[in-house]
Amino acid sequence: MNRYVISVGGTGQHVALALTRLVRAGALEGLKLIALDPDNETRLPQLLRAPTPSLSGAKHPLQDGVVKAPFDIARLGQKSFEQLFVDPDHPKEQELFQCLFDADEASIAIHKGMYGTPCVGATVFAEGANGDLIQNLLRPLSSATQVFVCGSVVGGTGAGIMHKLIGEIRRYYTHEIFGIFMLPWFDVSATGGKGAITPATITRNASHGVKYFYEHTIPNLTASLLIGYPGTTQSAVLKKLTLGEGNMGENPHYLHLAAARGIVELPAAHTANRGVKAYGMVHDLRNEGWLLDAAWESGVPLRKLLRALRVQHNLVSFLVLPENRNKILSYYTSWLGSSDFFAPLDGSIKLNVTDKKMRHSFAEHVLDRFAEIKEEVELCVNWAQKIFPVELIDQSDDALMKELSDAFMKRAESAGHWKRLQAIWKGRELPANPDKPNTGADVAEHHAQIILDYALGN
Repeated sequence: MNRYVISVGGTGQHVALALTRLVRAGALEGLKLIALDPDNETRLPQLLRAPTPSLSGAKHPLQDGVVKAPFDIARLGQKSFEQLFVDPDHPKEQELFQCLFDADEASIAIHKGMYGTPCVGATVFAEGANGDLIQNLLRPLSSATQVFVCGSVVGGTGAGIMHKLIGEIRRYYTHEIFGIFMLPWFDVSATGGKGAITPATITRNASHGVKYFYEHTIPNLTASLLIGYPGTTQSAVLKKLTLGEGNMGENPHYLHLAAARGIVELPAAHTANRGVKAYGMVHDLRNEGWLLDAAWESGVPLRKLLRALRVQHNLVSFLVLPENRNKILSYYTSWLGSSDFFAPLDGSIKLNVTDKKMRHSFAEHVLDRFAEIKEEVELCVNWAQKIFPVELIDQSDDALMKELSDAFMKRAESAGHWKRLQAIWKGRELPANPDKPNTGADVAEHHAQIILDYALGN
Protein backbone atom coordinates (compact mmCIF):
# COMPACT_ATOMS: atom_id res chain seq x y z
CA MET A 1 0.00 0.00 0.00
CA ASN A 2 1.43 3.38 -1.06
CA ARG A 3 0.12 5.83 1.54
CA TYR A 4 1.03 9.50 1.83
CA VAL A 5 0.61 11.81 4.81
CA ILE A 6 0.65 15.53 4.04
CA SER A 7 1.24 17.61 7.16
CA VAL A 8 0.53 21.33 7.03
CA GLY A 9 1.85 23.94 9.46
CA GLY A 10 3.06 23.49 13.01
CA THR A 11 0.19 21.29 14.20
CA GLY A 12 0.63 19.08 11.16
CA GLN A 13 4.28 18.66 12.14
CA HIS A 14 3.26 17.63 15.66
CA VAL A 15 1.03 14.90 14.19
CA ALA A 16 3.82 13.90 11.79
CA LEU A 17 6.19 13.51 14.75
CA ALA A 18 3.63 11.28 16.46
CA LEU A 19 3.42 9.18 13.29
CA THR A 20 7.23 9.08 13.08
CA ARG A 21 7.40 7.52 16.52
CA LEU A 22 4.55 5.11 15.86
CA VAL A 23 6.23 3.84 12.70
CA ARG A 24 9.57 3.49 14.48
CA ALA A 25 7.84 1.66 17.33
CA GLY A 26 6.19 -0.75 14.90
CA ALA A 27 2.58 0.35 15.48
CA LEU A 28 2.17 1.71 11.92
CA GLU A 29 3.99 1.07 8.68
CA GLY A 30 4.27 2.15 5.06
CA LEU A 31 3.69 5.91 5.38
CA LYS A 32 5.38 8.59 3.26
CA LEU A 33 5.43 12.20 4.44
CA ILE A 34 5.13 15.48 2.58
CA ALA A 35 5.54 18.23 5.20
CA LEU A 36 4.53 21.78 4.25
CA ASP A 37 5.36 24.99 6.11
CA PRO A 38 7.04 28.26 5.11
CA ASP A 39 9.63 28.08 7.90
CA ASN A 40 11.83 25.00 8.25
CA GLU A 41 14.59 26.49 10.40
CA THR A 42 12.98 26.54 13.85
CA ARG A 43 13.24 23.71 16.39
CA LEU A 44 10.04 21.88 15.42
CA PRO A 45 10.83 21.31 11.71
CA GLN A 46 14.46 20.56 12.58
CA LEU A 47 13.28 17.81 14.92
CA LEU A 48 10.97 16.41 12.25
CA ARG A 49 13.80 16.46 9.69
CA ALA A 50 16.09 14.44 11.98
CA PRO A 51 14.30 13.02 15.06
CA THR A 52 17.67 11.42 15.89
CA PRO A 53 20.87 11.67 13.81
CA SER A 54 20.32 8.10 12.60
CA LEU A 55 16.69 8.73 11.59
CA SER A 56 17.17 11.28 8.84
CA GLY A 57 17.17 11.28 5.07
CA ALA A 58 16.37 7.90 3.55
CA LYS A 59 16.33 6.33 7.04
CA HIS A 60 13.53 8.56 8.31
CA PRO A 61 10.56 6.41 9.46
CA LEU A 62 8.31 8.46 7.14
CA GLN A 63 10.93 8.33 4.35
CA ASP A 64 11.32 12.12 4.26
CA GLY A 65 11.11 14.53 7.17
CA VAL A 66 12.22 17.70 5.42
CA VAL A 67 9.67 20.51 5.75
CA LYS A 68 9.10 22.29 2.43
CA ALA A 69 7.49 25.64 1.71
CA PRO A 70 4.02 25.37 0.13
CA PHE A 71 4.95 28.13 -2.34
CA ASP A 72 8.10 29.38 -4.04
CA ILE A 73 9.90 30.73 -0.99
CA ALA A 74 13.13 31.30 -2.95
CA ARG A 75 11.38 33.61 -5.40
CA LEU A 76 9.52 35.48 -2.68
CA GLY A 77 12.61 35.91 -0.53
CA GLN A 78 11.94 37.77 2.71
CA LYS A 79 9.18 39.98 1.44
CA SER A 80 6.31 41.01 3.63
CA PHE A 81 2.80 40.04 2.62
CA GLU A 82 2.13 43.55 1.35
CA GLN A 83 5.36 43.70 -0.68
CA LEU A 84 4.39 40.45 -2.40
CA PHE A 85 1.14 41.83 -3.80
CA VAL A 86 1.41 45.62 -3.95
CA ASP A 87 3.36 47.56 -6.57
CA PRO A 88 4.35 50.87 -4.89
CA ASP A 89 4.07 52.60 -8.28
CA HIS A 90 0.34 51.78 -8.49
CA PRO A 91 -1.62 53.59 -5.74
CA LYS A 92 -4.84 51.80 -6.67
CA GLU A 93 -3.25 48.46 -5.71
CA GLN A 94 -2.30 49.92 -2.35
CA GLU A 95 -5.82 51.24 -1.85
CA LEU A 96 -7.41 47.89 -2.72
CA PHE A 97 -4.99 45.97 -0.50
CA GLN A 98 -5.75 48.22 2.47
CA CYS A 99 -9.46 47.54 1.99
CA LEU A 100 -8.86 43.80 2.34
CA PHE A 101 -6.05 43.52 4.91
CA ASP A 102 -5.01 45.50 7.98
CA ALA A 103 -1.53 46.80 8.83
CA ASP A 104 -0.58 43.80 10.99
CA GLU A 105 -1.47 41.38 8.20
CA ALA A 106 0.39 43.51 5.66
CA SER A 107 3.63 43.35 7.66
CA ILE A 108 3.72 39.56 8.09
CA ALA A 109 7.02 38.07 6.92
CA ILE A 110 5.51 35.10 5.13
CA HIS A 111 8.77 33.14 4.97
CA LYS A 112 8.42 32.68 8.74
CA GLY A 113 4.75 31.66 8.78
CA MET A 114 1.27 33.14 8.76
CA TYR A 115 0.98 34.13 12.43
CA GLY A 116 -2.57 32.95 12.93
CA THR A 117 -3.98 34.71 9.86
CA PRO A 118 -5.63 32.18 7.51
CA CYS A 119 -6.54 34.91 5.03
CA VAL A 120 -2.83 35.58 4.46
CA GLY A 121 -2.00 31.87 4.14
CA ALA A 122 -4.86 31.28 1.72
CA THR A 123 -3.96 34.30 -0.42
CA VAL A 124 -0.27 33.44 -0.69
CA PHE A 125 -0.98 29.78 -1.42
CA ALA A 126 -3.60 30.65 -4.03
CA GLU A 127 -1.08 32.89 -5.76
CA GLY A 128 1.58 30.16 -5.88
CA ALA A 129 -0.52 27.00 -6.14
CA ASN A 130 -0.19 26.82 -9.91
CA GLY A 131 3.58 27.16 -9.82
CA ASP A 132 5.98 24.33 -10.55
CA LEU A 133 7.17 24.00 -6.97
CA ILE A 134 3.88 22.93 -5.36
CA GLN A 135 2.86 20.92 -8.40
CA ASN A 136 6.14 18.98 -8.27
CA LEU A 137 5.54 18.23 -4.60
CA LEU A 138 2.08 16.84 -5.34
CA ARG A 139 2.78 14.84 -8.49
CA PRO A 140 4.02 11.74 -6.61
CA LEU A 141 0.48 11.39 -5.25
CA SER A 142 -0.61 10.05 -8.65
CA SER A 143 0.68 6.63 -7.53
CA ALA A 144 -0.78 6.77 -4.01
CA THR A 145 -3.41 4.36 -2.74
CA GLN A 146 -4.44 6.59 0.18
CA VAL A 147 -3.70 10.19 1.14
CA PHE A 148 -4.10 11.73 4.59
CA VAL A 149 -3.95 15.52 5.02
CA CYS A 150 -3.44 16.77 8.57
CA GLY A 151 -3.20 20.21 10.12
CA SER A 152 -5.15 22.64 12.25
CA VAL A 153 -7.91 25.13 11.58
CA VAL A 154 -6.79 27.45 14.40
CA GLY A 155 -3.53 28.99 13.18
CA GLY A 156 -2.54 30.59 9.89
CA THR A 157 -0.66 28.11 7.72
CA GLY A 158 -2.85 25.04 8.16
CA ALA A 159 -6.10 26.97 8.39
CA GLY A 160 -5.24 29.03 5.32
CA ILE A 161 -3.78 26.30 3.13
CA MET A 162 -5.44 22.95 3.87
CA HIS A 163 -8.74 23.62 2.12
CA LYS A 164 -7.18 24.85 -1.12
CA LEU A 165 -4.48 22.17 -0.92
CA ILE A 166 -7.05 19.37 -0.82
CA GLY A 167 -8.57 20.76 -4.00
CA GLU A 168 -5.12 20.87 -5.63
CA ILE A 169 -4.46 17.25 -4.67
CA ARG A 170 -7.48 16.22 -6.70
CA ARG A 171 -5.60 17.29 -9.84
CA TYR A 172 -3.37 14.23 -9.50
CA TYR A 173 -5.21 11.87 -7.24
CA THR A 174 -8.63 10.25 -7.61
CA HIS A 175 -8.59 7.62 -4.84
CA GLU A 176 -9.27 7.89 -1.11
CA ILE A 177 -8.28 11.13 0.58
CA PHE A 178 -8.81 11.55 4.32
CA GLY A 179 -8.63 14.77 6.31
CA ILE A 180 -7.44 15.05 9.91
CA PHE A 181 -8.39 18.52 11.13
CA MET A 182 -7.21 19.68 14.54
CA LEU A 183 -9.52 22.04 16.40
CA PRO A 184 -8.12 24.05 19.35
CA TRP A 185 -5.74 21.82 21.32
CA PHE A 186 -3.80 24.54 23.16
CA ASP A 187 -4.25 27.94 24.72
CA VAL A 188 -1.94 30.90 24.30
CA SER A 189 -0.86 33.41 26.89
CA ALA A 190 -2.64 36.71 26.37
CA THR A 191 0.49 38.76 27.02
CA GLY A 192 1.75 38.79 23.43
CA GLY A 193 2.44 42.06 21.69
CA LYS A 194 0.86 43.59 18.65
CA GLY A 195 -0.03 40.99 16.04
CA ALA A 196 0.41 38.06 18.44
CA ILE A 197 -2.00 35.12 18.38
CA THR A 198 -4.60 35.41 21.15
CA PRO A 199 -7.28 33.07 22.52
CA ALA A 200 -9.81 35.14 20.57
CA THR A 201 -7.81 34.58 17.38
CA ILE A 202 -7.86 30.81 17.92
CA THR A 203 -11.62 30.79 18.58
CA ARG A 204 -12.31 32.94 15.52
CA ASN A 205 -10.15 30.85 13.21
CA ALA A 206 -11.66 27.60 14.44
CA SER A 207 -15.21 28.89 13.94
CA HIS A 208 -14.58 30.08 10.39
CA GLY A 209 -12.43 27.05 9.56
CA VAL A 210 -15.09 24.53 10.55
CA LYS A 211 -17.76 26.49 8.67
CA TYR A 212 -15.62 26.54 5.51
CA PHE A 213 -14.83 22.85 5.96
CA TYR A 214 -18.50 21.85 5.95
CA GLU A 215 -19.50 24.22 3.17
CA HIS A 216 -16.61 23.74 0.73
CA THR A 217 -13.96 21.17 1.66
CA ILE A 218 -15.91 18.09 2.67
CA PRO A 219 -17.04 17.16 -0.89
CA ASN A 220 -13.37 16.58 -1.84
CA LEU A 221 -12.80 14.17 1.05
CA THR A 222 -13.53 10.48 1.43
CA ALA A 223 -13.89 10.90 5.19
CA SER A 224 -12.46 13.19 7.83
CA LEU A 225 -11.73 13.45 11.53
CA LEU A 226 -12.20 16.65 13.52
CA ILE A 227 -10.48 16.50 16.86
CA GLY A 228 -9.76 19.02 19.59
CA TYR A 229 -9.87 19.72 23.30
CA PRO A 230 -11.97 22.58 24.65
CA GLY A 231 -10.14 22.48 27.97
CA THR A 232 -13.24 22.21 30.09
CA THR A 233 -12.38 18.91 31.80
CA GLN A 234 -8.96 18.02 33.15
CA SER A 235 -7.98 14.36 33.30
CA ALA A 236 -4.91 12.15 33.54
CA VAL A 237 -4.17 12.54 29.83
CA LEU A 238 -6.27 15.50 28.71
CA LYS A 239 -4.60 18.56 30.18
CA LYS A 240 -4.65 22.19 29.22
CA LEU A 241 -1.51 23.26 27.39
CA THR A 242 -0.65 26.96 27.34
CA LEU A 243 1.97 28.17 24.89
CA GLY A 244 3.85 31.41 25.22
CA GLU A 245 4.94 33.64 22.36
CA GLY A 246 8.08 32.35 20.67
CA ASN A 247 7.49 28.72 21.64
CA MET A 248 8.77 27.11 18.43
CA GLY A 249 9.60 23.60 19.65
CA GLU A 250 7.59 20.42 20.05
CA ASN A 251 4.85 20.36 22.68
CA PRO A 252 3.82 16.70 23.11
CA HIS A 253 0.10 16.23 23.64
CA TYR A 254 -2.29 13.30 23.85
CA LEU A 255 -4.33 14.67 20.95
CA HIS A 256 -1.41 14.23 18.54
CA LEU A 257 -1.57 10.50 19.26
CA ALA A 258 -5.36 10.59 18.92
CA ALA A 259 -5.03 12.36 15.56
CA ALA A 260 -2.48 9.77 14.42
CA ARG A 261 -5.06 7.12 15.30
CA GLY A 262 -7.08 8.54 12.42
CA ILE A 263 -4.73 6.69 10.06
CA VAL A 264 -6.26 3.47 11.43
CA GLU A 265 -9.80 4.57 12.18
CA LEU A 266 -10.81 6.62 9.13
CA PRO A 267 -10.39 3.94 6.42
CA ALA A 268 -12.15 1.40 8.66
CA ALA A 269 -14.99 3.82 9.40
CA HIS A 270 -15.41 4.61 5.71
CA THR A 271 -15.57 0.91 4.84
CA ALA A 272 -18.23 0.36 7.49
CA ASN A 273 -20.34 3.41 6.61
CA ARG A 274 -19.69 5.12 3.29
CA GLY A 275 -22.44 7.66 3.87
CA VAL A 276 -20.59 9.49 6.67
CA LYS A 277 -18.08 12.16 5.70
CA ALA A 278 -17.06 13.64 9.07
CA TYR A 279 -16.21 11.95 12.36
CA GLY A 280 -15.27 13.11 15.82
CA MET A 281 -13.57 11.24 18.63
CA VAL A 282 -14.94 11.03 22.19
CA HIS A 283 -12.47 10.46 25.00
CA ASP A 284 -13.66 7.97 27.64
CA LEU A 285 -12.69 9.27 31.06
CA ARG A 286 -13.36 5.80 32.49
CA ASN A 287 -10.77 4.22 30.18
CA GLU A 288 -8.03 6.75 29.57
CA GLY A 289 -5.60 4.12 28.36
CA TRP A 290 -7.71 2.98 25.43
CA LEU A 291 -5.16 4.15 22.85
CA LEU A 292 -2.59 2.06 24.70
CA ASP A 293 -4.81 -1.02 24.71
CA ALA A 294 -6.13 -0.69 21.15
CA ALA A 295 -4.44 -2.84 18.51
CA TRP A 296 -2.66 -0.80 15.87
CA GLU A 297 -1.74 -1.91 12.35
CA SER A 298 0.82 -4.35 13.71
CA GLY A 299 -1.98 -6.12 15.57
CA VAL A 300 -0.16 -5.47 18.87
CA PRO A 301 -1.47 -3.04 21.50
CA LEU A 302 0.65 0.07 21.91
CA ARG A 303 1.11 -0.65 25.61
CA LYS A 304 2.75 -3.98 24.76
CA LEU A 305 4.95 -2.39 22.09
CA LEU A 306 6.11 0.32 24.50
CA ARG A 307 6.88 -2.22 27.20
CA ALA A 308 8.93 -4.28 24.74
CA LEU A 309 10.79 -1.15 23.61
CA ARG A 310 11.57 -0.29 27.23
CA VAL A 311 13.03 -3.77 27.77
CA GLN A 312 15.07 -3.38 24.59
CA HIS A 313 16.18 0.10 25.64
CA ASN A 314 17.24 -1.10 29.08
CA LEU A 315 19.40 -3.93 27.75
CA VAL A 316 20.89 -1.98 24.84
CA SER A 317 21.66 0.94 27.17
CA PHE A 318 23.49 -1.49 29.42
CA LEU A 319 25.60 -2.73 26.51
CA VAL A 320 26.74 0.75 25.51
CA LEU A 321 27.67 1.95 28.97
CA PRO A 322 31.30 3.14 28.65
CA GLU A 323 32.48 0.42 31.05
CA ASN A 324 30.76 -2.32 29.10
CA ARG A 325 31.69 -0.98 25.68
CA ASN A 326 35.34 -0.94 26.72
CA LYS A 327 35.01 -4.39 28.26
CA ILE A 328 33.73 -5.82 24.98
CA LEU A 329 36.21 -4.00 22.75
CA SER A 330 39.21 -4.87 24.90
CA TYR A 331 38.58 -8.54 24.19
CA TYR A 332 39.38 -7.94 20.50
CA THR A 333 42.66 -6.19 21.22
CA SER A 334 44.15 -8.52 23.86
CA TRP A 335 42.55 -11.87 22.86
CA LEU A 336 43.59 -13.07 26.30
CA GLY A 337 40.28 -12.60 28.06
CA SER A 338 37.01 -14.44 27.75
CA SER A 339 33.98 -13.62 25.63
CA ASP A 340 31.70 -15.85 27.69
CA PHE A 341 29.79 -12.89 29.14
CA PHE A 342 28.68 -11.80 25.65
CA ALA A 343 29.25 -15.06 23.80
CA PRO A 344 26.27 -15.01 21.41
CA LEU A 345 27.14 -11.49 20.21
CA ASP A 346 30.79 -12.48 19.88
CA GLY A 347 29.63 -15.50 17.89
CA SER A 348 27.91 -13.24 15.35
CA ILE A 349 31.02 -11.07 15.06
CA LYS A 350 33.26 -14.07 14.47
CA LEU A 351 30.89 -15.60 11.92
CA ASN A 352 30.95 -12.40 9.89
CA VAL A 353 34.61 -11.40 10.29
CA THR A 354 37.15 -14.16 9.72
CA ASP A 355 40.14 -11.82 9.98
CA LYS A 356 40.89 -11.41 13.69
CA LYS A 357 42.54 -8.04 13.08
CA MET A 358 39.28 -6.66 11.68
CA ARG A 359 37.04 -7.77 14.54
CA HIS A 360 37.79 -4.81 16.82
CA SER A 361 36.68 -2.30 14.17
CA PHE A 362 33.62 -4.40 13.33
CA ALA A 363 32.67 -4.62 17.03
CA GLU A 364 32.94 -0.83 17.28
CA HIS A 365 30.40 -0.50 14.47
CA VAL A 366 28.11 -2.98 16.25
CA LEU A 367 28.23 -0.94 19.45
CA ASP A 368 27.81 2.34 17.57
CA ARG A 369 24.60 1.01 16.05
CA PHE A 370 23.42 -0.17 19.47
CA ALA A 371 23.91 3.42 20.68
CA GLU A 372 21.80 4.71 17.78
CA ILE A 373 19.07 2.18 18.53
CA LYS A 374 19.08 3.38 22.14
CA GLU A 375 18.44 6.96 20.95
CA GLU A 376 15.73 5.88 18.51
CA VAL A 377 13.87 3.91 21.16
CA GLU A 378 14.16 6.82 23.61
CA LEU A 379 12.45 8.99 20.99
CA CYS A 380 9.38 6.76 21.21
CA VAL A 381 9.38 5.83 24.89
CA ASN A 382 10.13 9.29 26.35
CA TRP A 383 7.39 10.84 24.20
CA ALA A 384 4.80 8.30 25.37
CA GLN A 385 5.81 8.84 28.99
CA LYS A 386 5.20 12.57 28.58
CA ILE A 387 1.67 11.86 27.32
CA PHE A 388 0.59 9.11 29.72
CA PRO A 389 1.11 9.04 33.49
CA VAL A 390 3.28 6.15 34.65
CA GLU A 391 0.37 4.34 36.28
CA LEU A 392 -1.36 4.00 32.89
CA ILE A 393 1.72 2.55 31.18
CA ASP A 394 3.24 0.33 33.86
CA GLN A 395 1.91 -2.92 35.25
CA SER A 396 2.86 -3.38 38.88
CA ASP A 397 3.30 -7.16 38.57
CA ASP A 398 5.75 -7.01 35.63
CA ALA A 399 8.57 -9.17 36.96
CA LEU A 400 10.88 -8.69 33.97
CA MET A 401 10.72 -4.90 34.10
CA LYS A 402 11.37 -4.97 37.85
CA GLU A 403 14.33 -7.29 37.42
CA LEU A 404 15.92 -5.13 34.74
CA SER A 405 15.26 -1.91 36.61
CA ASP A 406 16.78 -3.23 39.82
CA ALA A 407 19.77 -4.78 38.07
CA PHE A 408 20.43 -1.70 35.96
CA MET A 409 21.01 0.29 39.13
CA LYS A 410 24.22 -1.74 39.53
CA ARG A 411 25.46 -0.52 36.17
CA ALA A 412 28.31 -2.49 34.57
CA GLU A 413 28.57 -4.92 37.49
CA SER A 414 25.10 -6.32 36.83
CA ALA A 415 25.54 -10.06 36.38
CA GLY A 416 21.78 -10.24 35.88
CA HIS A 417 21.92 -8.21 32.68
CA TRP A 418 24.71 -10.32 31.16
CA LYS A 419 22.86 -13.52 32.03
CA ARG A 420 19.63 -12.21 30.60
CA LEU A 421 21.33 -11.21 27.33
CA GLN A 422 23.05 -14.59 27.06
CA ALA A 423 19.75 -16.39 27.58
CA ILE A 424 17.92 -14.24 25.03
CA TRP A 425 20.63 -14.53 22.37
CA LYS A 426 21.70 -18.14 22.92
CA GLY A 427 21.73 -20.02 19.62
CA ARG A 428 20.60 -16.95 17.69
CA GLU A 429 23.92 -15.82 16.23
CA LEU A 430 23.74 -14.09 12.85
CA PRO A 431 25.52 -16.18 10.19
CA ALA A 432 27.51 -14.63 7.38
CA ASN A 433 25.54 -13.73 4.25
CA PRO A 434 27.25 -15.15 1.15
CA ASP A 435 25.35 -12.80 -1.19
CA LYS A 436 25.71 -9.54 0.73
CA PRO A 437 28.18 -9.30 3.64
CA ASN A 438 26.59 -8.28 6.91
CA THR A 439 27.78 -5.01 8.43
CA GLY A 440 28.24 -4.19 12.08
CA ALA A 441 24.90 -2.39 11.93
CA ASP A 442 23.26 -5.56 10.60
CA VAL A 443 24.60 -7.57 13.54
CA ALA A 444 23.42 -4.94 16.05
CA GLU A 445 19.94 -4.75 14.50
CA HIS A 446 19.69 -8.54 14.47
CA HIS A 447 20.48 -8.83 18.17
CA ALA A 448 18.32 -5.81 19.11
CA GLN A 449 15.39 -7.37 17.25
CA ILE A 450 15.85 -10.63 19.17
CA ILE A 451 15.57 -8.65 22.42
CA LEU A 452 12.41 -6.95 21.17
CA ASP A 453 10.84 -10.24 20.05
CA TYR A 454 11.70 -11.78 23.41
CA ALA A 455 10.08 -8.88 25.27
CA LEU A 456 6.94 -9.09 23.15
CA GLY A 457 6.59 -12.75 23.99
CA ASN A 458 7.33 -12.51 27.70
